[in-house]
Amino acid sequence: MISWLLFAASSSLVVFVRLNRIDYEFPLHLPKFFYVIFFLSLYLFFRLLIRRREFINLTELLWRIFATGMIVTIISLLMQLFQGSLSENKFINNDYFNCIFFNINSGLLTAFLISTFVAWEKLIFYQKTKMLIYSWRVFVYFMLATLAVTFFNLDIIGQGYQYTI
Repeated sequence: MISWLLFAASSSLVVFVRLNRIDYEFPLHLPKFFYVIFFLSLYLFFRLLIRRREFINLTELLWRIFATGMIVTIISLLMQLFQGSLSENKFINNDYFNCIFFNINSGLLTAFLISTFVAWEKLIFYQKTKMLIYSWRVFVYFMLATLAVTFFNLDIIGQGYQYTI
């Protein structure tokens, strides 16, 4: 949670510096660093949460994933409804406000995807074969490589995000 707050504050500061053309030597990699820390801390949190229990019912795990996804979707839709209903307001159309909405949505989506990832990992490893373990490790290494792409700003596809990261 602290890493997400640091991510949101530093990315908002980056937007402020860029929009106001302030000549301030703010390290632009700082929001990316906090986002990677947020990602890794969420991964460790959910992994420890699931591994702490000796026995987990598969149905309970699937319902937990469903409930998390539903909560994230409802919060995101309510935020979009709020933003859409006040679209003529200058405060809502402000780039800082859009940055805050983007940070909240990216934090919620990241939490949902990581919780789903860890739960699927638990479900997949009920059938432990060498090929499955090898394939899963390759998948995890590619996921970590995407964090490196995010952190080092390797613009492989094209233009990056407008507000942050």
